[in-house]
Amino acid sequence: MGGVASCRGRPRGGNADRGSGSDNRVLRIAASLSELGVPVDLVDAVTGLDRHNLALVLAAVSHANGAHEHKDYAAERPADGSPPVVTAETPMLELGPVFGWPQRGERVQR
Repeated sequence: MGGVASCRGRPRGGNADRGSGSDNRVLRIAASLSELGVPVDLVDAVTGLDRHNLALVLAAVSHANGAHEHKDYAAERPADGSPPVVTAETPMLELGPVFGWPQRGERVQR
């Protein structure tokens, strides 16, 4: 899928009926994650996704969760296995997304 998909309400006929079933499932999931909050049955939506669209949905869920903004302390664990010591000087690491967006033209591994 290229570009940005926009969904205003529930798709009914017209262009919404075009494209693959997997593409249409992605649009329904995107509408559910958007401010519109369109309800979607995730079991029905994800079971018919091809690998590429599944990667897009996983990245979208990770992004909607805010995982791309998560941070954690960069404290090293002591050799004795005790919890790391965190101080005001302990730097923060940006953890990045749990599942990143596929790059354009990237093949999802089979």
